[in-house]
Amino acid sequence: MLLDDQNPRLPERLHGEPQSEILAFLFRQAALEELAQSYLDNGFFQHEPLIVVPQGGGRFVVVEGNRRLAALKILLNAEEADLLRFIGMEPTSAQRLSLVEVPCFVVGDRALVHPFVGFRHIGGIKTWPPEAKARYVLEEIRRIAGESPDPFRELGRRV
Repeated sequence: MLLDDQNPRLPERLHGEPQSEILAFLFRQAALEELAQSYLDNGFFQHEPLIVVPQGGGRFVVVEGNRRLAALKILLNAEEADLLRFIGMEPTSAQRLSLVEVPCFVVGDRALVHPFVGFRHIGGIKTWPPEAKARYVLEEIRRIAGESPDPFRELGRRV
């Protein structure tokens, strides 16, 4: 499972960068400790699946749930996630085992998820900082500009 290097939360300089760089950025900027502690205390919430798209070769990219995946990678001490020592948490074997498999909702096309992502992060549960919101809006306007005579209104309707 891969973090999404096109996630609007990420600055453009991280697009195409290795997973370790993306994970380090999310660790510094996205308050992963609260999620990690919640997973240790409560497990992964089954009603909040990661939304993924096929990447090819049996791999998937998370298009919704990058913070959750990053926290899981840290707790599971994935090869690219040598950050456990920084958060002061050491999951037990049972806790790790309970987090190895989490629910995922597979979507064939990333574009199908974009309205949900916008709804969730522009005005919903976990809002993005202004820069991430602006990146999302810019990319969506570019995506739908040819489909609509008023792409801003259309984006507002979708989100």
